[in-house]
Amino acid sequence: IVMNGPKTATANWRTQYYLTVSSPYGTTGGEGWYYGGDFAYATLNTGIVDHGNETRRVFTQWSGDASGTNYAQSDPILMSRPKTAIANWKTQYYLTVSSPSNSPPYGSPTPASDWFDNGTEITASVTSPWPGSEGTRYVCTGWTGTGSVPSSGTGTSVTFTLSEPSSITWNWKTQYYLTVSSLCDSPTPTSDWFDDGTNITASVTSPCPGPAGTRYACTGWNGTGSVPSSGTGTSVTFTITEPSSITWNWKTQYQVIFDQTGVGSDFTGTVVIIDSVDYTINDLPTTPDFWWDENSDHSFLFASPLVVNAGKQYAWQSTSGLSSLQGETLTITTSGEVVGNYIEQNRITFDQTGVGPDFTGTIIIID
Repeated sequence: IVMNGPKTATANWRTQYYLTVSSPYGTTGGEGWYYGGDFAYATLNTGIVDHGNETRRVFTQWSGDASGTNYAQSDPILMSRPKTAIANWKTQYYLTVSSPSNSPPYGSPTPASDWFDNGTEITASVTSPWPGSEGTRYVCTGWTGTGSVPSSGTGTSVTFTLSEPSSITWNWKTQYYLTVSSLCDSPTPTSDWFDDGTNITASVTSPCPGPAGTRYACTGWNGTGSVPSSGTGTSVTFTITEPSSITWNWKTQYQVIFDQTGVGSDFTGTVVIIDSVDYTINDLPTTPDFWWDENSDHSFLFASPLVVNAGKQYAWQSTSGLSSLQGETLTITTSGEVVGNYIEQNRITFDQTGVGPDFTGTIIIID
């Protein structure tokens, strides 16, 4: 100041206010003195602090005289008085979710492994059954848990409140499909899914009824996978360890009944010979009825005459049903009857008395 006359010096002042930045975690910035009317910013060097043991803190927002959800820099703070910026945090715990992996994991677990806020209510679940390769699937048998997850259960979902590091392991069993094919609807079991390692006895009831006069007789099976490749019985036992199939094989059989008409009970001999076996009137109609394989050949012959005594006999007249012949070899293609029809014949003796040999003309006219 050059003192070349009376002069005045006036001191001017600016007010400053202090910004306090507070946080239990991370390194803060922006704390200090600011001139009134200026804008200040509170800062943090991180928004996540990992404490290990599957526990961490996550920045949520600024509070106090500050606002904003960006940990790196708060919203502008107008310094019109001393102010405080407080960093708020929440606790998160890691939930480990395990399920056998087959890209994606069996059951597509919901949720997958992730961080969750303390106190979050979680419903964990899987889709079951879960498809595998053809003829294979996986069925959830429940879970085992640690931490906030119940220790075990048998369902496909569980609800819990997370309050510590936790885990849930989904448990599965493998099932294989057994395909059962059969002409008749009598197989046990039918086509179905079975647990790996199940001991199965497959069987059918034979013979199996068909339309009237027709039935089916089991000739065995063919198998794939865990089922033996072939067999001739009506049952087979095996342990299923892969997708498998069993095909029951059948042959068609037809009912053929032999009978007769016209022959009385006074004749006790052979009426018909069937496949070289003699049958009397007491054996007819044939019981039990013949069940013969389709396209098989069988012979018969109705005997004639059937002599009762010197004055009486029965003579074959016709055959009805599957044949019109007295005897032949039949190729079986349908069911039916073979009936031999007989007529009774009696001997009549014609004679005369009183006529001498000197008469050479007609004595009697018959028919």
